[in-house]
Amino acid sequence: MTSDPFFDELRRRLPGVRIVVLPGGPDGTSAPEPPQPVPDVDLATAATRASRARADALALLRDVWPTASAGAAPPQTVQYAWQPDPGAGEIVASVTARLVGLVHDVRATLLPVAETLDAAGWQVVARPVGHAGARLHADRGDQRLDVVAWGPDGPWDVTAGATAAVGQHAAAVSATGTVDAGWHDDAPEVAP
Repeated sequence: MTSDPFFDELRRRLPGVRIVVLPGGPDGTSAPEPPQPVPDVDLATAATRASRARADALALLRDVWPTASAGAAPPQTVQYAWQPDPGAGEIVASVTARLVGLVHDVRATLLPVAETLDAAGWQVVARPVGHAGARLHADRGDQRLDVVAWGPDGPWDVTAGATAAVGQHAAAVSATGTVDAGWHDDAPEVAP
């Protein structure tokens, strides 16, 4: 038996298949340490950190836009959202810009984006979406970037994210919901 319920169930269902679970990550390094809980903070501090994460996500989106959008002009509006991780006391502020009809050859357009991000120190993973789309996910420190092309002439979403340690207030921050704002506007503040 392993400590992983997935492999335990797989072994139960396929008793004739030998399953070997190696320690460590996929590249042979040791497995990452589980995240340590964020110390509790007051609501005002959590709101300040969340607002800063929104501003950081917007700055990241504007910084990577020329690369991630394949050189297209930015849209008029962007959408801010939250991706909470209440167990760790952190929340990810994300901002998404959407374009329509940007590319005709999705994979050929995403390849230079992936190469540029990789050369800039991002950890990049690309995978197909459906039969004609593709998704590129990149991480660098506490920053993340997703570029999703839903298919030829379909929507092209570029989402930038930044993490904020908000302690026990992750659910309260995420309850502020999504906000649409102008591309050139400052990131909306989070009220305590």
